[in-house]
Amino acid sequence: MPMLHGRVRSFDEEQGFGWIAVEVENDVWVHFSGIYYDPARFPSGFRFLAAGQKVAFDLRENPHSVEQAQVAASNISVYNRECSLEENVIN
Repeated sequence: MPMLHGRVRSFDEEQGFGWIAVEVENDVWVHFSGIYYDPARFPSGFRFLAAGQKVAFDLRENPHSVEQAQVAASNISVYNRECSLEENVIN
């Protein structure tokens, strides 16, 4: 299955999860463990997403107990990882 593309609708850093908006699908649930770890982007090891960021991801069966989400995003990578956060956000 090819990677899907969307943008982060919301992400709660304290809870470690959020939602990705996808044009052709329902919103996709995301847990911080599905975010690709890039030491340059997450030097502290704390992985998070910002609302509006464009992302690419795969789908997998949701391993977490979330009633409203049968699938979850995995292998999530942010477009233009070399850019500043402001340049990654969709206006």
